[in-house]
Amino acid sequence: MLLIQRTEITWTKRSRGGPLAQVRARIPTRSAMPRPSPTSAWSFHRISHREGYDHPPFGPPSERLDEAESIPATGLILHTDGLRLAIAGEDIEVRNNASRSPLRPIEGRPTRPGFADALILRVSSGTWSGWVDNERHVGWEDGWWYSETHWCIAWLPRHDPFVFTAREPKRWLDYRVQLR
Repeated sequence: MLLIQRTEITWTKRSRGGPLAQVRARIPTRSAMPRPSPTSAWSFHRISHREGYDHPPFGPPSERLDEAESIPATGLILHTDGLRLAIAGEDIEVRNNASRSPLRPIEGRPTRPGFADALILRVSSGTWSGWVDNERHVGWEDGWWYSETHWCIAWLPRHDPFVFTAREPKRWLDYRVQLR
């Protein structure tokens, strides 16, 4: 079973420092995986924590679970995230499916960021691995905003709801950069 969890935290300049930054720092970046249907071959748990202008900021997250009964032979394509996950022997290969990406390939050529179909991560059977990245965004209406995204990917014989919270990753990549 392929388990994918993406935790995205977004904020504005309002919470770059001080008390709101401390609230943001306490947001959990890994959670228990919801139980998918019994026939699912993969499950993708999306969690979004947003600063917003609510009181209190960083209220309850929005969550969504996508799943299906099979992984296509061409790989599972996560269009909005620019990733393709494909079975490669006993492993799952995570590749860049976009023309641009801040993620660097982990091995082989080419070595420049953003090359389409570059291998980002290989997840061995029975383990989980992942990465964290961050970005600064520009919006026409709301100015600068920031995001930090944590990706956890497990390739297991069966569903384990606590794989990301109770076990250490086999490999963890940190793609964060200094944001202005």
